[in-house]
Amino acid sequence: MKVLKPLHFDQTGRISVSINHRIFFIEMSLIQYCTADGNYTDIHHIDGTTFIISDNLGDVLKKLEQFGFFAIDKSCVINLMYIRGMTQERNAKVMLDDSVELKVARDRKSELMNILFDLWCVLIAGDLLYLSFL
Repeated sequence: MKVLKPLHFDQTGRISVSINHRIFFIEMSLIQYCTADGNYTDIHHIDGTTFIISDNLGDVLKKLEQFGFFAIDKSCVINLMYIRGMTQERNAKVMLDDSVELKVARDRKSELMNILFDLWCVLIAGDLLYLSFL
């Protein structure tokens, strides 16, 4: 996998990445989640493609927070629009559209639940939260 140059944002909600001396635009709304890989970040697109960029996850989070992204732990940032469920147990996990399950740090769980209650109509069933758009 080719390492891409750092992210650049435009005003339309897209990021530009450079691959083989060409610039490509990725809609931020199509980024499902990002994971840390040392000083690099893996960007996981909803089509299953993974892009590796030369920004660390902290820098990526600063750029993505304003577009509905949230750090569920030190190594993972998710697009809140793709959360479809969340376990409420001590070691909570979020479930995304494509059956991806990601662990939520204990110190981030409460803030994430508050955000989800604010964003969505939430039905509590057993120890799962099922989310639906208002």
